[in-house]
Amino acid sequence: MSEVKKEYQVSRATLALALGALGSRGVGFFREVVVAAKFGTGRAFDLYVASSAFPSFLSAIFLYALPDYLVPYFTRLKENRPSALRRFLLWTFLCGTVFLGALYFSAEWWVKLFAPGLPPYEILFGAQAFQILLLFVFGTAIEAILRSY
Repeated sequence: MSEVKKEYQVSRATLALALGALGSRGVGFFREVVVAAKFGTGRAFDLYVASSAFPSFLSAIFLYALPDYLVPYFTRLKENRPSALRRFLLWTFLCGTVFLGALYFSAEWWVKLFAPGLPPYEILFGAQAFQILLLFVFGTAIEAILRSY
């Protein structure tokens, strides 16, 4: 591979990482603005924090741990078995969608687990916040996979 082509690929990868990081920070800032506008401080904010614990944990895994595993794996598959890479990406997307869908539809159970003893109307509110945050987790996971690819 020529030196110019390598430099182009490194520049392109650096730009993709920088744009991904910038986009992630922008989405995080937007999330904080929406949370501050919606909840302010008090009981509603406490409920939001309790319902966001698990989705935030998943986002951290997808943003920081998953790419460390996927980059070398994708590189090996790209070089040796491109069809296996496509199959892996498809199965990763499908399994991730099923996993996050199961979390989405069991949101009330998760809120009860992380914040026991809440009245029913607060459980519903927390479950809705949990479900909305799972959409961010899905976007984070897709971004991590694309960044690794």
